[in-house]
Amino acid sequence: MSKQINLIIDGNKVTVPEGTTILNAAREARSRYSNIVLSKRYK
Repeated sequence: MSKQINLIIDGNKVTVPEGTTILNAAREARSRYSNIVLSKRYK
């Protein structure tokens, strides 16, 4: 079993497996910023 990491993103508590990217953790926390980062317009 992998180690779990506890984070707070935009005020939302989220627990993700160690090694999870910040982007995926933001998705788990339902952060509005995860959608901005994925937009092709900002590449």
